[in-house]
Amino acid sequence: MTDGDTSRWSGRFWLADAPEVTAGGWLDASTRWPTADLAEALTSPYRRTEATQQPNGSWMITADSADDDVQPATFTVHGFLRGTEGRVTLVDAENTGRNMTLNVLADRGSERLIARYAVLGDHLDGPHARFKRVQFRLKHLDAWAQLREGLSVRFAEHGSHAQMNYAGAEPQTAATITTPGSLTLDATFRLPPPSVVEVRFIQRAFLMWESSADGLSVDQLWARVLDPVRSLLTIASGDDCPVTTMHVQVEGGRWLRVLHPGIDNSPDELRSGRDMVLTAPALSLSDVATWLDQVDRLSPVPQLVAGHVARERDQVVESQVLELAAAAEGLHRRLEPDERVMTDEQARQIRSACLAAVPPDSRQMVANRLGQLADPTFRQRLALLADRLGNAAADITGVTSLWTRYVAEARNGFAHMLDPRRETDVEHSIVLRDSLRWMLTIVLLAQAGVSMETIMRRVSGRQDYQFFLRRASAWLPGVYAGRSDEDA
Repeated sequence: MTDGDTSRWSGRFWLADAPEVTAGGWLDASTRWPTADLAEALTSPYRRTEATQQPNGSWMITADSADDDVQPATFTVHGFLRGTEGRVTLVDAENTGRNMTLNVLADRGSERLIARYAVLGDHLDGPHARFKRVQFRLKHLDAWAQLREGLSVRFAEHGSHAQMNYAGAEPQTAATITTPGSLTLDATFRLPPPSVVEVRFIQRAFLMWESSADGLSVDQLWARVLDPVRSLLTIASGDDCPVTTMHVQVEGGRWLRVLHPGIDNSPDELRSGRDMVLTAPALSLSDVATWLDQVDRLSPVPQLVAGHVARERDQVVESQVLELAAAAEGLHRRLEPDERVMTDEQARQIRSACLAAVPPDSRQMVANRLGQLADPTFRQRLALLADRLGNAAADITGVTSLWTRYVAEARNGFAHMLDPRRETDVEHSIVLRDSLRWMLTIVLLAQAGVSMETIMRRVSGRQDYQFFLRRASAWLPGVYAGRSDEDA
């Protein structure tokens, strides 16, 4: 692999606080975590624990291994890469392996450092460096953005020649309130060299968030902007939409490339917007900004649902039901944190009456069991969440009271290993999984500000949703008794 390769570079590296000692090596960005394989060690393999002066005036030094801590020390590492990338910063790097030759004092040995993330293009102080702008792309972003305006082709009569015209649209911008700033949707445009076979335009959408305050660190940008957008587009597309590129801007306007474990560089296949649950403008940039303003309120439920979409084929159905049931309970708790089935005073009176009726040595145990008496039960939370579906509840949850019972029994059975009858219940589990998935998808998309009418119009036309309705009627007729194959 050559120095010019985009995923592996040779260069020299040093600790940010000890630039006088350098080591040659390679930075590998092809793995999930940026990895530096160094020809000489930058960190000491030992940690001094005690120093005792001997009677003859010499010192006896006691040391332990520096690499066996449960929470190992991390370092900021700077470097210079050969090729076009130049400076690099490895943030929170830690030693993950050494190769040492004992009794050879001049040999510092080699070591491998793995960083939490790396930034190409500059030397940063560490993880607290702040940036006012971040630019990023996600898989299927072009399919969601639907930036098709401005392209036209005109053919001359008899096909003797053709004329292609492209006029780029103005960038779209929406304000974010909770994390003050603005989100922009724009596109790059280029014309590859034409050939006798084809002439084509290449347009690529990208998102940029700009802070109106002091800026955010890479960790904060990921948690408050990139990952929430990833979750939303994954839910809206019905397919995994990982971040594929991330750049941050420093003073002077230079853009720095970020190598982050959450970035997936796999090629983005061309996908039709018809295959997605929602695309722009139904899910507009303003809706995405509204979603970002709810990160603190909804997290980590969107991540759980997006994770289910991304990993559905890799998990057993029982795990999926358990995960989605937990997400449903968590979503209702976040949407309705003050929901109560009785007043606090009623709950206090009931607890007092119950405690008075049990022996003193059992009162604490009973008090613990009755501690959440005023809160809705799991089944009640599911029913209240289903109410948010409106008319769609008849399709997705059927007879809601029976559906909540099935979900509760499945969740409790899987969580506590109570029911071994997988052969007879797997079809029920598939229906419960799909019903939970659609309920969570619809309720979460509504939190971005999309109308329920718009969501259901798009969902109802999807083949996988129609397939769910048919399976529900066939496999759980007691719950979906009001449906028939003709209705589906």
